[in-house]
Amino acid sequence: MKNLIPYDEFDAVNEDHGTEFTQYKFDIGPQPFGPGYGFAVDPKLSIYSDQDSPYVDQYVRTPWMVKQLKGIVDKVLQTTGNIYAGAKFDKFMEDLDELKNLKILRINRKNNGIDVFVSFEFEEDEFFGVFRNFGKYGQQDFDTELYSDGRFPYITANYRLKLTNFFYKVLCSWFTPKNSRYVAMKDVMARDEYGKELFIKDKTVITVVNSSLSDRIVNIEFGGGNKCFIRNFDYYMFNYWFKEYEDDYRELIK
Repeated sequence: MKNLIPYDEFDAVNEDHGTEFTQYKFDIGPQPFGPGYGFAVDPKLSIYSDQDSPYVDQYVRTPWMVKQLKGIVDKVLQTTGNIYAGAKFDKFMEDLDELKNLKILRINRKNNGIDVFVSFEFEEDEFFGVFRNFGKYGQQDFDTELYSDGRFPYITANYRLKLTNFFYKVLCSWFTPKNSRYVAMKDVMARDEYGKELFIKDKTVITVVNSSLSDRIVNIEFGGGNKCFIRNFDYYMFNYWFKEYEDDYRELIK
């Protein structure tokens, strides 16, 4: 009976030694690597395990953890896909609202079209890209750093095709003049109906009669019946050189 101690002393010993006291109860001595080293039930979940040095920083194991979580997510998606086999899931359509603020940064002239350098926002980050041979018949090549970003591994060839078509339509819409009145913001060279060069002077009000993206031509009237056209590379520059006529321009063109 002399080996028994009062409970309050036992409680004090337990409180003082913490985990190490618990280890003594299991015939395991104190470990120099801290609490938990000798109790790794699942090595993959333990902060310390027999497959990892206790001095390895937690961030070293983060990629492995992410890979495991990705595997779980993939299994869940696969299971969900089996359950809803008849439903169609379009990741591009889901991401469409995240594509914002498309901007034209630069246009380079080429023999069969142009290269259009753009920037855009996706999930609050800015990305850059380029349309090669924009306007070339039957060929639209769009490349962007988004495709090599490791955060978006789900971007497939089909996703890229949809993104290319989406941006192409937006740019075509911007390049195409309306059948409306415009004001020249600089002297612009055009050609009359006989192919002779003429200049539309700065601040001249013109009327776009019609335009064709496929033929890259804008037919214009100005100055009481003068007819001319702008075509080829200059077609893409129309909305840089002209602004749609508004009441605010009345003072400008006097």
